[in-house]
Amino acid sequence: MPHSEATVSADGTTLRVVFPDGHTSSIDAAALWDACPSATARRARLDERIRPVPSPLRIVSTTAVGNYALNIAFSDGENRGVYPWRLLQDISARPSISDFIHAA
Repeated sequence: MPHSEATVSADGTTLRVVFPDGHTSSIDAAALWDACPSATARRARLDERIRPVPSPLRIVSTTAVGNYALNIAFSDGENRGVYPWRLLQDISARPSISDFIHAA
């Protein structure tokens, strides 16, 4: 995937990603943490162990990994996940709880 860009919200709760086609997505920190591609997180998912999302959870930093991915560090110390741009695009397309909440 050609180069994308990402910025973290001021409060650290959201990652805003602009994809090469111009599509922009905002991804919640909890959704990113839950989909973490680190070996530890994958093993927990394979073993069907529930990993409760830490609260409050914030994105502490992001670091580009070449032109293909982003490393994301979270406030709970999780920092081993390398998120390829394609994975970020897939995560952004998943439904979130806010998709089901209607304003009164």
